[in-house]
Amino acid sequence: MTRSVFRVTEVARICRVAPRTVEKWISLGLLDFYVLPGTRYRRVNRNVLVRFLEENGMPLRWLEEFEIANSKSSCDQPKTHNEDKITEISLQPLVLRYREAAKVLGISLFTLAAWTKAGIIPHVRVGLGRRKRILYPLDELKAWLARQSCGGVDVKKPK
Repeated sequence: MTRSVFRVTEVARICRVAPRTVEKWISLGLLDFYVLPGTRYRRVNRNVLVRFLEENGMPLRWLEEFEIANSKSSCDQPKTHNEDKITEISLQPLVLRYREAAKVLGISLFTLAAWTKAGIIPHVRVGLGRRKRILYPLDELKAWLARQSCGGVDVKKPK
């Protein structure tokens, strides 16, 4: 069963960002929301969230993974220890930020910036203006590294 409404903290977990970042998106008008009557709690509709993910280049599978991880099983049996581990693994971040990507790849920040600007390395731009962030999807980085190790020609080496 898919959910139709999400809390700010849930949107943050889906988008792999901090709740404060989602609050900033809301205050900047990048993400539509409504307030529960008589409270200050903000909620985001599913269709608004899907549109936001698509417009900002975030994969919809993040939403699907969140829903799978947070859905109740049809036969309310208690989870085993192994099922908890599987849920924890599926909620690991799927993107790296700038410094994390440079560290994982073992390259300097300058090299990462140059490769990003040249479009050599896979990346996703999220947000607008000064709040724009560049994220590096982990799966795409792994595939890119595999191509490099197999003699790929993505990176041009100086002669």
